[in-house]
Amino acid sequence: MQKENGHLIWKSIEEGPTPLPTIVVDGKTIKKPLNGYTFEGKSQYFADIEAQHSLVHSLTNEVYKKLDSYQDSSKEIWDQLEKIILGSKVGN
Repeated sequence: MQKENGHLIWKSIEEGPTPLPTIVVDGKTIKKPLNGYTFEGKSQYFADIEAQHSLVHSLTNEVYKKLDSYQDSSKEIWDQLEKIILGSKVGN
């Protein structure tokens, strides 16, 4: 069964998370509250989170320990996994 938002999850892994929308309040730029997102914006926001969680939770403990940080974006985790699995062949 294919996830309904699978294409958004893969987009997050390939391209990195979509920048969060911001607003200006009292002269300060802050992240826009989630209730102010469009439907598409909310969908991508949750897909970005799910992509990161899916990658991290699918790793063995051995591979997980080799990550520099599991708090990076899904794209950064994916890039680290490529280096771990493929070694120095990445980018050649």
